[in-house]
Amino acid sequence: MTVHLTENELIGIGCALAIFGNFVISCSLNLQKFVHMKILKQGLAPEKYLRKKIWWFAIILMGVGEIGNFMAYGYAPASTVAPLGITTIIANAVIATLFLKERVRAQDLFGILIAIAGAFLIISFSSSGSEVALNARMIIELLKNWEFIVYAVLEILLIIGLLIAIFVYDQLHVVIILLVCSSLASFTVITAKAASGMLTVTFEGDSQLGEPVFYIAIILMVVTAVSQIKFLTLAMQHHDSNVVVPINYVLFTISAIVSGVLFYHEFTGLSSVNIFMFLFGCFLSFVAVYFISANREEHGTKNRMSCTVTNPNVQDSMPCLDIRSVQPHAPNGGKSDDLLLPLLTLMEDKTISSYGSSDKK
Repeated sequence: MTVHLTENELIGIGCALAIFGNFVISCSLNLQKFVHMKILKQGLAPEKYLRKKIWWFAIILMGVGEIGNFMAYGYAPASTVAPLGITTIIANAVIATLFLKERVRAQDLFGILIAIAGAFLIISFSSSGSEVALNARMIIELLKNWEFIVYAVLEILLIIGLLIAIFVYDQLHVVIILLVCSSLASFTVITAKAASGMLTVTFEGDSQLGEPVFYIAIILMVVTAVSQIKFLTLAMQHHDSNVVVPINYVLFTISAIVSGVLFYHEFTGLSSVNIFMFLFGCFLSFVAVYFISANREEHGTKNRMSCTVTNPNVQDSMPCLDIRSVQPHAPNGGKSDDLLLPLLTLMEDKTISSYGSSDKK
């Protein structure tokens, strides 16, 4: 017997999957941080984490969380799923305080409360009554829309211009680098939702696995997601995480909303009040990220003074990490060790020298 869910129920499932996925990812990040901290205290070489069962369990959790995020795009609008990445920052702040005994600040609590309010508004006012899982034929028709064609051309030109600025003129301003991430993210979101939607249709009995557009979407999703992580790594190598975190979250969310609106017409059917309250919820999420990330450098300096460990196997001493500064990752990104390290061991003043290995990808 086929069960037909209402549009609100579908969005509810998508939001639940996104929140669950981001929460599991934050647990994974904290477990990995725990392993790294333990290794530092024991004076072992950093690469010893690969021999820890807890670290590999955390990697499995990361995969589970990513699957949850991926499937969320099949049920809820991309413009709703992307802002819920704030769940990762909220969970990081809570878990790091309760289990890793990191100091919680008043502005952290204020930021969490604002983030919860923002998430509530995003979920409550995102319903348009038109959210359906898309099959291959519908995806192809959307690709022919002139709005998307113009948008895609402009995005590609923007990416080319930014790459020239970075690699030819050596312009490494944080906004320039993260604009590359957000521009790539727009294609990641579109392809992730397309692939997830086609999988959802397949599970409902109408197989899409024989459609070429399904595999094209998967390939583009992986390529753009992995590329995002590479440029996020570049940003972390040249700028403090308390600068990268809020800017990247804001640009990524805006990019996801714009791409969802232009490609999937996700605001179609929404009243002006719904659109305003939805955007206001996104704004509250931006403010929350700022409060949780702001002034992290000052507190990080104090923490490092009390817990920096000099490792006899490493030339430089390695400062303690602050997991609450970790930025929500690019959705459905690569899972190799070189790509995970920038997200797992973000430093507030500098990155571990082994980050350079990710550039070989």
